[in-house]
Amino acid sequence: MKLKRDIKTIAFTAGVVVAGASDANAVGYLTGRELFDRCQLSLRYTGPKDIHTPEDVALAGKGVVCVAYIRGAADALDLVSRVLPERATICIPLNKPGGELRDEVLKYIYRNPDKVELDKDASGLVVNALIARWKCKSN
Repeated sequence: MKLKRDIKTIAFTAGVVVAGASDANAVGYLTGRELFDRCQLSLRYTGPKDIHTPEDVALAGKGVVCVAYIRGAADALDLVSRVLPERATICIPLNKPGGELRDEVLKYIYRNPDKVELDKDASGLVVNALIARWKCKSN
């Protein structure tokens, strides 16, 4: 019975991951470089005071993808940790703002240029960055 429950849990988690990543899927597959560029935009456009032209609106929208993508990945990792605590690798404190998650991913990129492969998919980069910052103490 436990195996059947684990399979259902994994299937449910995969569905949540796909749904959580739908905003990022709207722009297609993201490389680490594309995510990094969007994160830089999210730092530049922090509110209405920074938006003056239609181009600014478009760029600010791209910046939102950064935080949404990272927040979705963090939520999916948190869900797996809660549903399968014996497999938990990441322990992000509850209610961590998306901007802080983004900042940790950017810090990881800057601090680990030898480990980060920006030409590969963004998901691995985000997972590695979040685990580096909030690895569970028991793992």
